[in-house]
Formats: sequence, C-alpha cells, structure tokens
Amino acid sequence: MSKHSVGQNLWRGMCLALPVVGGCCEQAYQPAGSPITTLTPPACHIVAPSACRVGCDADVPKTVFDVAPDLAGIDLAGLHGFEIAEILIDDRGGVKDVCLLRGRREDVDRRAVAAIRQWRFEPARLRHSTPPGVLVSVVMTVTLPIGP
Repeated sequence: MSKHSVGQNLWRGMCLALPVVGGCCEQAYQPAGSPITTLTPPACHIVAPSACRVGCDADVPKTVFDVAPDLAGIDLAGLHGFEIAEILIDDRGGVKDVCLLRGRREDVDRRAVAAIRQWRFEPARLRHSTPPGVLVSVVMTVTLPIGP
C-alpha cells in the first residue's frame, strides 16, 4: 500500500467520523439558495440506556396507529419535504419521547411532534433473548411527509 492510499484512507475515515463526533442533530453545509430548510432544531438525542436501537437485537416495531398532523390554518404554500424525528417507544408500544432531528418550520414542527406523540406500535421484542421474545423499549427514526 502506497503512502498516497494510506492518506486517502485516513482522510476518508476522518470524514466519516466527523459527523458522528459532531452529533446527529448538527446540520450539514448547505449552499446559498438551497431548497433544504435552514431551520436547525435544538440539538437533541434520546438518551435511554435500557432501550435498544432498532437493528441491535430487536425487530422494527410495526405501526398500529398513526395520526397525520393537523395542519389546518397553516399556510403550506411552497412547503414540502419531510420531518425527521427520533422516537423512544416503550415496551408497550407507546411513544414516550420525540426528538426532532430535521424540521420544516416551527409552527409545522410543533404539530408534527404532537401527532407523532399519539402514534402506537406493536411492542418490540428481542430476537435472541432468554426467554425468547422479551419486550423491550426501542429508539428509532421516523419520517413524516409535509406539504401538498
């Protein structure tokens, strides 16, 4: 392996590590005039040491009930895209915490979070537990389309 390829691999590793070190809620660079939202939600991350993140050993919980946000009375002209949130689902399938990772606009964000808090899921189960199928809280990322 040449010095050049070692340097490229080191740089590539640093580029992959920087977003992780900076936190999941940091907004990436956007060129001027970008259609991507410029609203940066407060830095947040769900801290739930006893919860499993989806993919560790728990199946993705299936949605039992979801609600679209009530956007009545809000001007949605020119607004489209997705709200992205990290949620904590308890071992009974209820949403216990919502962390907005990417919002569209403050008034829409509040209503989207209120809608997500009403969602219900089938309880997540561990795949390789003793006894099998132990119920567990999970943290997962969800998206919610916004716009016409």
